[in-house]
Amino acid sequence: MTRVLVNDHCLLRTRTGVGQYLASLVAHWPEKATIRLEGIKTGPNLPEVAKEYARSQLPDVAGIEQVTLRPLTTIQTPRPSWKAACRALVEPAWYALKEQRVRQQFKRGGYDSFFEPNNIPIARLEPTVTAMMDLSVLEVPQFHPANRISFWTRRLGRAVLWTKHWTCISQATARALTRVLGVPADQTTVTPLASRWDSVPVDWTPRAVRAQLGLGNGYLLHLGTIEPRKNLLLLLDAYERLPAEQRRRWPLIFAGSPGWGDESFWTRLREHPVAGEVSWTGYVSDTQAAALIRGASTLLYPSLYEGFGLPPLEAMALGVPAVCSPAESLQEVCGDAAPLVGFDETEAWSEWMLRMPEPGAERDEWIRRGHDQARTFQWSHTAKLQHDVMTRHAA
Repeated sequence: MTRVLVNDHCLLRTRTGVGQYLASLVAHWPEKATIRLEGIKTGPNLPEVAKEYARSQLPDVAGIEQVTLRPLTTIQTPRPSWKAACRALVEPAWYALKEQRVRQQFKRGGYDSFFEPNNIPIARLEPTVTAMMDLSVLEVPQFHPANRISFWTRRLGRAVLWTKHWTCISQATARALTRVLGVPADQTTVTPLASRWDSVPVDWTPRAVRAQLGLGNGYLLHLGTIEPRKNLLLLLDAYERLPAEQRRRWPLIFAGSPGWGDESFWTRLREHPVAGEVSWTGYVSDTQAAALIRGASTLLYPSLYEGFGLPPLEAMALGVPAVCSPAESLQEVCGDAAPLVGFDETEAWSEWMLRMPEPGAERDEWIRRGHDQARTFQWSHTAKLQHDVMTRHAA
């Protein structure tokens, strides 16, 4: 049995996308695997920890917690915490110490290879397989904070030298690795994400879910971190074009926590002419995220850049139509199962805000296509691809 050491730190912190990715991968590991995964922190208990982390069983509708809606006029500019400032000061020494410890652990344990699920390997270990989520930090740095750009710039060159093979969550990300970092295409394998949920409990009708959430009517939804890359100002401009009666009929909700952006971005959100009619939720749990999607009339996703684009896929899996931008990865994820509307086509976005929520044959066809598309992405298939990569590149 080949033994692979895995950087599992992401499973022991606040829930993140990378944590969900690793947990879902390990939880669906092939039954007849020839690769055994062990965590830096969890050791041979990694599979059990991952299955608990990835647990996606949804409660009955009565178990859904209400969400708190706030007017967008109240959103504040995120400020770095004192903890973040302290971390930045000790980061170089901390990484050096952690790298040394992991190298010792790898050698003492007699591991055959190392898997880094979070873009940049924690240590130089041979051979290493690294998962790349996206390269937006390098391709669109204007959408990222300076400290993140500095970290990636310092460490990514070493990551290329240390990594024997890359797994990428989309073909778009694999192409970016080649385009930006010169990684040969034969050193990349696409291992796509999949929805956290394939279905919902029988009592999760859209009306029942909305009532439990404390939302009376249908609504337009954006799900994801609030940041400039998500192109939310376009949504506000498109929403402003709707007649006031239609805005009252289809409220717009931004579900997610404030992320980053310069002061002007947050000011433009707060002071937009329709900000008082648009709501935001702050952080939502996995169950609340699923419920918000299920209760929505349409998911709107005009993002300027994505490594994958999970919210549209999860909307399609839960029977909600999505309208997306033509970002390269979203074209992969959505196929012909969602309309793709230009990054700056405000009028076209307004038209789809009116058109998609209306019951009828067209909406039903988008929902049918979405179901079919979502079923082509399965964690069991992705885990098999990852297993095969590790088999080929183990020492």
